[in-house]
Amino acid sequence: MARLSPSLVKGLTTDAGAQDRLASINSRIQGMSIRTVATGIEDANTLALLWTIGVNHVQGWFLQEPLTDIDAGTGARTRQQA
Repeated sequence: MARLSPSLVKGLTTDAGAQDRLASINSRIQGMSIRTVATGIEDANTLALLWTIGVNHVQGWFLQEPLTDIDAGTGARTRQQA
């Protein structure tokens, strides 16, 4: 799996050149049978563009705040303290 830098995602909704660059990078990586994950997703518009581009997985504050711990006994996750 290849993690795409948040710097590739920042400003994606307003920059057509950035969209083309990310689509090209994503296509090249997937062409090598490697799945991609875009990180740093902070809004719904960016998420929609990433699905359009064909990114396999997404990660970021828009979807879920970071978790700090997983209890091995219960599998329960705890949220980061503000």
